[in-house]
Amino acid sequence: MITVTRKDRSIPKGGRKGKKRNAHFMDVAMQAYVRHLALTLLRDIEDNLDTNGVTLPQALEQAGNFMERVPYHAPWQKVWQELLDADGPYTRENVFTAIEAAMGQAAMEEQEMRKNAGDPLIEDTSDYTLFIGSAMGRLLEEASGEVEEF
Repeated sequence: MITVTRKDRSIPKGGRKGKKRNAHFMDVAMQAYVRHLALTLLRDIEDNLDTNGVTLPQALEQAGNFMERVPYHAPWQKVWQELLDADGPYTRENVFTAIEAAMGQAAMEEQEMRKNAGDPLIEDTSDYTLFIGSAMGRLLEEASGEVEEF
């Protein structure tokens, strides 16, 4: 490693960008996970609309139990109820934006609850690590195709 001495301190070339990049990756990874949750929920809502003949408000109402998030389902249910109470009207075209925003807020609230309780963070859950592992696998698979072309 090349180092540059500044004011009697050794600072690796490139400064402190490494930590900043790592934090940036974790932020983007969490955003991607939230988007994944929102897309999964949207697919469930659309399946309910297409197969059961319910209206969009009914499908949204039925989607909000979040029992898979137990014991942290309360913030998810609260945020979902806020989405339902908000001034819509939601259409199939604009509902994803609202769902993604709600999922992001709920994830932040769950993360805070986990910190306060001394529990593992969302990043340490099996669902999150499986998502990241799958995403990294797809990324590496795509990158390997590009490497082989050279």
